[in-house]
Parts: sequence; structure tokens; C-alpha cells
Amino acid sequence: GEKVLGTLKFEMQTKEVSMRDKERIKQLHLNVLNHLKNLISKKDTLSNQIEREESERHAILRRLTHLALKNSQLDKSIMKNILALEEYDGIIVQTDKLCIKYMETMAAMGRENKLDNEAPEEGSRKSNHPGIKSIGNRFR
Repeated sequence: GEKVLGTLKFEMQTKEVSMRDKERIKQLHLNVLNHLKNLISKKDTLSNQIEREESERHAILRRLTHLALKNSQLDKSIMKNILALEEYDGIIVQTDKLCIKYMETMAAMGRENKLDNEAPEEGSRKSNHPGIKSIGNRFR
């Protein structure tokens, strides 16, 4: 019984709604629809923007990966060069040591020769070589 009464009451109220109210409701409805359309287009725009940014991000990631690979190759070749340089430095150090040894040996031999030359001999103080003896005497 109450349900029927409620329905009748509602029908009475709707009949009382004026034409002006109907226009206002129609306008509100249109406004809501327009607002929805705007929201949907904004959503589409945002979706497109997100897609664009995603693809840009993927491109950047690809580029970064490529650069990282290149960088590791560079690192490898740099390491190779460093090792080669170290090897080269090692060789140079060894060569330097050999040169120093050679110089020391030559100096030692020179000292020995000097000692030999300074030994007193008959005829000349310079050398026991006959040619050198005569040259030495010539310039005195």
C-alpha cells in the first residue's frame, strides 16, 4: 500500500514540474555531457602523451644501453692500452737499468785502464803501446 502511495505522490510531483524546470534540467544534463566529453578528450590527450613519453623513454633506454656497451668496450680498450703502456714502461725501466749497468761497467773499465796507465814503466808514463808512446812524446 505504501509503495503505491509513494509512486502516486512522485507522479504528482513530476506533473507539477514546470516547463522552465524541465529546460533547466535539460541544460544541466547537456552541461554534464559536455563536461564528460571534455574529460574524455583530456584523458585521450593524456594517454597519447603518456604513450609518447613511454616510447621516448624506451628510445632513451636503448640509447643508454648502446652507450653503456660502447663505454665497456672503451673501458676494455683503455685497459688494454694501460697494460701495454705498463709493459712498455717495464721494458724502458729494464733498458734504463741495462744502460746504467753498461755505463757503470764502462766507467769501471775506464778506472782500471787509468790504473794500468798510471803504473810506472820504462820509457813512457802514458802507455805500453809503442805507437801511443811515440805520439805522446811528439806532443810534449
